[in-house]
Amino acid sequence: MNSRATIFTLLVIVIICSPFFVDAHVKWFTEVTPEKEDIEHILSPMFMTITVLVATLLAVLTQLLPILDKIPITQKIDSVLDKYRKSSRYILKYGTAIALIIQVGAGTIFAPEFAITNDVIRILMWVTIILLLIPIHYATKAGAIILLGLFIYQLTHSGLFHMLDYGFYLAIVGVLLVGKTKLEDWGFPFLYLGTGLSLCWVAVEKWVYPSMSMI
Repeated sequence: MNSRATIFTLLVIVIICSPFFVDAHVKWFTEVTPEKEDIEHILSPMFMTITVLVATLLAVLTQLLPILDKIPITQKIDSVLDKYRKSSRYILKYGTAIALIIQVGAGTIFAPEFAITNDVIRILMWVTIILLLIPIHYATKAGAIILLGLFIYQLTHSGLFHMLDYGFYLAIVGVLLVGKTKLEDWGFPFLYLGTGLSLCWVAVEKWVYPSMSMI
């Protein structure tokens, strides 16, 4: 096994084993009763100060990236990861299929809080999984379209604000649909944007329900 394969294998092992030593403050895994904080307490002087400091830090970090890219070890890491860039779309495609398999097995759709309530949805999820596993891009697009339909279905039942947590699924659908088209280069930037917005919305919950994110 060469060094690149070793690094990739170790990375996969770390990702797989991370749930055993990482604690996640997520609403699915807590028994704490949500207590909504008043907006006056959220927009406190301390909150606004921390917000400004974090925003400043993020702005500074973007200016440091060109400097960090010149560090030898950073260049080596980028060189190794760049070799796997061509596999990114396949990792996303098959990773989504595996995630859907886990969800169907648990009797849920998109998240542990959304139970599958009828057999039609269960069948459509299995059809999506099969299509995503087929190594033909037309099958991938068909699976993405069905996944989009499932998302819209859940959206009509759960509401817009509840589904904003899972907006990254729309980004995944977008990446899969534009594959092997003129818009292919826009796929992953759209994925980064969609995932970032989903994480931002999840962060808002920590402001509104601070007791759920405190030990």
